[in-house]
Amino acid sequence: MISRRHRINQTDRSQHMIKIIEDPHKALKVGVDLIESAEKEVLVMFYTPNAFHRQEKMGMINLLKKIAKEKNISIRILTPKDDTIKELSGQINKECDRFNIRFMQPVLQSKISILIVDKIYSLIVELKDDLKETSHDAMGISLYSDSTASVSSYVSIFESLWITLELHENIKESNKKLHQSNFQLSMAEKKYRNLYENSPSLLRSITTEGILIDCNNAYANALGYSKEEAIGMSIYDHTAERSIEDLKNDLEKWKETQQISHMEIWMKRKDGMIFPTLLTGTSLLDEYGKLIGRTVALLDMTEIHKARLKIEERGTRLQQQYGQLEKSHELLVATEKKYRNLYENSPSLLRSITTEGILIDCNNAYANALGYSKEEAIGMSIYDHTAERSIEDMKQNMSEWKKTHNVPQIEIWLKRKDGVTFPSLLTGTSLFDEHGNLIGRTLALTDLTEMHKARLKIEEREARLKEQFEELKILNKKLEIQDKMQKEFINVAAHELRTPIQPIIGLAEALRCKKGDISSQTHLIDIIIKSGKRLQRVSENILDVTKIESNTLKIHKEMINLREMIYDLFQDFQYHLQSNYKEKDVQIQILAKEDIFVTADRARLTQVMINLFHNAIKFTDKGTIAISIEKTNDTVLVKVKDTGTGISSTVLPHLFTKFSIKSETGTGLGLFISKNIIEAHGGNMWAENNTEGNGATFTFTIPCTL
Repeated sequence: MISRRHRINQTDRSQHMIKIIEDPHKALKVGVDLIESAEKEVLVMFYTPNAFHRQEKMGMINLLKKIAKEKNISIRILTPKDDTIKELSGQINKECDRFNIRFMQPVLQSKISILIVDKIYSLIVELKDDLKETSHDAMGISLYSDSTASVSSYVSIFESLWITLELHENIKESNKKLHQSNFQLSMAEKKYRNLYENSPSLLRSITTEGILIDCNNAYANALGYSKEEAIGMSIYDHTAERSIEDLKNDLEKWKETQQISHMEIWMKRKDGMIFPTLLTGTSLLDEYGKLIGRTVALLDMTEIHKARLKIEERGTRLQQQYGQLEKSHELLVATEKKYRNLYENSPSLLRSITTEGILIDCNNAYANALGYSKEEAIGMSIYDHTAERSIEDMKQNMSEWKKTHNVPQIEIWLKRKDGVTFPSLLTGTSLFDEHGNLIGRTLALTDLTEMHKARLKIEEREARLKEQFEELKILNKKLEIQDKMQKEFINVAAHELRTPIQPIIGLAEALRCKKGDISSQTHLIDIIIKSGKRLQRVSENILDVTKIESNTLKIHKEMINLREMIYDLFQDFQYHLQSNYKEKDVQIQILAKEDIFVTADRARLTQVMINLFHNAIKFTDKGTIAISIEKTNDTVLVKVKDTGTGISSTVLPHLFTKFSIKSETGTGLGLFISKNIIEAHGGNMWAENNTEGNGATFTFTIPCTL
């Protein structure tokens, strides 16, 4: 609803308004109020006959006749004609000389109708479905405005068409009016020529033979030529050797199908340097539909060039004769279509906005990338398309642009309709009206998704390299420890090997010098035999360690009665205790209630039990060594418990590693070998100090045979 006070003060407005009306009923009400408020003139433009008929049925034509007669207001209507409209027009022109209807050819296809009152207010109505019977059903979104710039632009469109139609009626009076129409088209040509010349994409136009007939400054500069040098050259002069065959194949395919492939082409600069580009474009046809060339956009893949559109004033001299003016008019229409085609089909995401950030135009690439249709996108705010993380940057960019009229290049994250965000590089140029006033800007937004992914991959790779470096440092430390252990192992092994070898050699030489019956020297022979056995154990332990560390330790399993095997070992343990440790007061106990069978390597299990027994007797001077066996579910638990000195707290964490325990009677390899044998059977081994009394308990598990 337009208030009366607003109409009265229409000449004293300090602020302008652009309002979107989504409800068709409200839009029609606004239209009626505007017509009734008119004081000088009403301009109406229908772009389809059906639009005219729908308004006639609703009484709009009668309302216009009424105010033309009662208020002496000028009414002008532009509409395509049919027989009914033509007949009605004749009647109206006779009844009221202030009411004029002119018929236009449907050369400019559009989906809007225009209502302009007193050249102050405008109502632009979107045509949603021209086949509907009523205006309510046929109408889409409406745009009401009292903005001087906005209303003036629609007045200019109306007047240019009105004057153009008048040319066909009166050749003498049409010169001035056709000049105005051509001026409007010239401005459109300037706009799209400006877009072409200053686009950040590299644009060139060629003949079917590949000869350049036009290019923009970005193209010439990127190739290192002036425009005068570049025009007339072959595209192959600008193509790197590696891409010539691809371009030739593409050119031949294009001549057959008129379809331009989306492909990567390597370009060659004047100085011989090459760089990759992404090629896309559109074909050029003459007025007969014959293929005459193509215009392509080459997106520089090596860096994003900052592009600023420059306004280039271009005067057009009007021809004196009507035929020349009409030809100029048609040429400007074709030119506008050409650059509009470039705008629509550019691979860059292009959008045009007002100074308030409202979209007034965009190309298909922009709408598709954001997940909208063009109809949905136009009229939205740029902040609807901006990710939350870039809102403040976008506001700051808009503020700086309004002050300087220069569009700062900036990385902005865009937000799709489905909420997905992606990075883009923003650059563009300002738009001015005929008086030099800033009215908006056209932007090119280059999708940086792939570059962003590449950047993330590089960061991930650097992080991974850093992790690998740290891992290598740890591994190097382990290798240093391993090397130290290896040297220690060699030293221990050499010491252990020398210990039994020396008595063997010395006593053997002593025996050789003895005379008489050798049986009197049995004590020497016993020492030699004992030292030989010790040498054998050392060599076997070293061999076992080598097998364990090279993963070549073999296990030969068979069915074993574990209780029976330990009882057999009991005799050997008793003999060893009495023969070698007469000074110790130690008793051996076997605690096993029932036969328990396991599938295991008898020799290796025997080796484990002997190692555990020797380890227990070594640290026990008085008391007992108890060996127990029990079965729990599918596991056998074997314990060797002594009443000795126990395990030092400093030794316990490293008990089962090599050389954890070293003494005059061992290498410190027995527990390491035993644990690895048990683990090779699928079991486990551990040790702990006894909680009640002295000593320690060594325990291992092994799967039992059901």
